[in-house]
Amino acid sequence: MKILKFVGSPDKIAAQIGEFYKAEHRVMNNTHISRSIFREQLKIYQKYFPEIIAELKIIAQICGFDEEQFLASSLAENLNMKNIGWRESCTIFGVASGDKLFVGRNYDWVAQARDAFHVYDVAIDGRCQWRGVSDMNTYDVQHKSSKHWSFAPEDAINEKGLFIGLTAAHVTKMNYGLGSTDLIRLVAETCATVSEALALLKKVPWSRPKNYFIADVHGDMAVISGAYGIKEIRRPENGILIQTNHFVGQKLKRYDEIIKNPTHTTFLRYHEAYREIMKKHDDKFNIRDVRRILRDTPYVYTNEGLHRQTIWSILMEMTEKRYKMIYDTAIGETEYDMSLKD
Repeated sequence: MKILKFVGSPDKIAAQIGEFYKAEHRVMNNTHISRSIFREQLKIYQKYFPEIIAELKIIAQICGFDEEQFLASSLAENLNMKNIGWRESCTIFGVASGDKLFVGRNYDWVAQARDAFHVYDVAIDGRCQWRGVSDMNTYDVQHKSSKHWSFAPEDAINEKGLFIGLTAAHVTKMNYGLGSTDLIRLVAETCATVSEALALLKKVPWSRPKNYFIADVHGDMAVISGAYGIKEIRRPENGILIQTNHFVGQKLKRYDEIIKNPTHTTFLRYHEAYREIMKKHDDKFNIRDVRRILRDTPYVYTNEGLHRQTIWSILMEMTEKRYKMIYDTAIGETEYDMSLKD
């Protein structure tokens, strides 16, 4: 795990990202993007997140990329990709205990991501400071090299005490809209509460079917899922909210192809997490229980060789604004304090 710090004006941060890419010999993806798709994506980004366009232009200049081609590949490439969420096996859960809220998150992915994942510490002038974690766009042996890395958070926690993390769904249809990691950035940089984040995510179009788990310092939490232009929000039941890699809500679950495979680990992880939570679902549930579920529960903690492993775990005391990340190294577990200091 490495830490990247980006501080300053939007232009300065874009330059810092560009210099990082240049130092890592970043190459531009050569996927062909049709001009009509690119134009539609460009319109959406201009409306909802124009800062990304300005950022990408600076990065292209620093790295010597063709500007239009780099914009096209950055904003529209995922519309050409098949959703590869079949291999993902992430788990996020939240438990309200008394007046406290505890959230646990395991990010599971290909083993190559263990050597590639980074923590971001981002402070853009005029926006919320946030910390994020990213697998850096590592998704197979061919794309583990730093020349393919991208600034793209799968989890983020901001200075206001807001957490957002994603899990995949098994729907192949893509749509015009913001990419999933850009949505996470937009929420982290502009929202302070679950209510604000939900309002934003309902308004902005998404390009990829995903589930977003959101929690805040006030003890609020929700999951918003989306596909086929449908957005569905789930709230806790009896103080518990769990999200793995399938649509759970009634509106969307019929679109999820994994429903045809009831033995898939997404269902095992969901029920194992629920069972472990219920062993101690009372006012005494605490952060040690979060760790027990994330790190010691079969299926929730994953180690399937090169195919899939738990890359990082985040233990969050939301109402206390305390966050800890745990990840595995050759010498055992390592901890990293994700808290943002006031």
